[in-house]
Amino acid sequence: MKRRMLAMLLTGAMCASMLAGCGSSKTQDASSGNGTDAPAAEEEAPALESDTASDDSQEAAGGLTYGFVSKTTADPMFVGTYEGFEEGCKELGIECVYRGTDDASAEKEIEIINQFISQGVDGIAVIAADEDALQPVLQQAMNAGIHVVTVDSAANADSRELHVDFADPVEMGRGMLRSASKACGGEGQITILNGDPRVSLFADFEDGIFAEYEENPDLYENIELVKEVAYGYDLPDQSTTEAQALIKNYPDTDVIICPTTVAILAAAKIIQDNNLDIKVTGIGLPSEMVTYYENGICEEMWLWDIYEYGYLTAYALTALANDEITGAAGEKITAGKLGDYTIETRDVDGGTMIMMGDGLIFDSSNITEWSEKL
Repeated sequence: MKRRMLAMLLTGAMCASMLAGCGSSKTQDASSGNGTDAPAAEEEAPALESDTASDDSQEAAGGLTYGFVSKTTADPMFVGTYEGFEEGCKELGIECVYRGTDDASAEKEIEIINQFISQGVDGIAVIAADEDALQPVLQQAMNAGIHVVTVDSAANADSRELHVDFADPVEMGRGMLRSASKACGGEGQITILNGDPRVSLFADFEDGIFAEYEENPDLYENIELVKEVAYGYDLPDQSTTEAQALIKNYPDTDVIICPTTVAILAAAKIIQDNNLDIKVTGIGLPSEMVTYYENGICEEMWLWDIYEYGYLTAYALTALANDEITGAAGEKITAGKLGDYTIETRDVDGGTMIMMGDGLIFDSSNITEWSEKL
């Protein structure tokens, strides 16, 4: 059961963090070659030598090793994506290492990527904490012969060979506004609590929300969409603080759109704890949000299969590493159990991407079922 495996990973993370105690490190590792390794938030990146497979195990894995760079290590979304990535790597006989920061920091990601370059990994998959800040180090990696894909949050087109996307985030943003309008009966005030404005994914969600509103004035004539967006930077404490400020500044809010799992959970908890007549929608994990469906705070939200997403990323990176593709539009890959995919041009930045699908929408008809998986 994937949910049970994810729970074990997160439990391992908590235990490792407790053991770290007063340690000085902020990153964490998990190698697919050691079933006991699990993501754990620490203070600073330890030496990579302890994370890598031995020469013998690398030979058994066909000599390929990948580094997976997570924006925040403890976020269940990213842990689950890595779990799917690890599954794909195991099928392909490839070693993989999980690393990231605990503060969604581009600076820390740069440190980790530099370490992966020094280690000489064959490929890097990156959840980019900043669209542009990683460009020099990712170009350095590619110049060194290391293949680079971005996942979830894209780095710019010059920083990668390929982006692996879960769905069209602009279209998903449009869907979030439709869900919010439905939640307030087509009239009222809607506000937005987003993640990090430096991250392209959150900007794309936001673009979709505002495009839907501006292009369909008849549909939203009785809706006020507040233009001022609050940003919680995908951190629980900051998202909680920003949600509280948003509600204080806009007391007539009927629905908060939260295009991040961290923000939607923070906002829903504040609404519940203060018995407020406000609803939420956006991006959320069913396992975290099922309670808020039961009490009516959330009626619809959006996501994608995070495990299959990570799995697809492993196959895409391997197609590059094996010179089966170059990352050019029109090329095709076969991704194991998921089947065939065609590389497309990514309109928002002119680079290329693989699109997994259309995303998932959750409501009362399927939330309980999906909460057992995601």
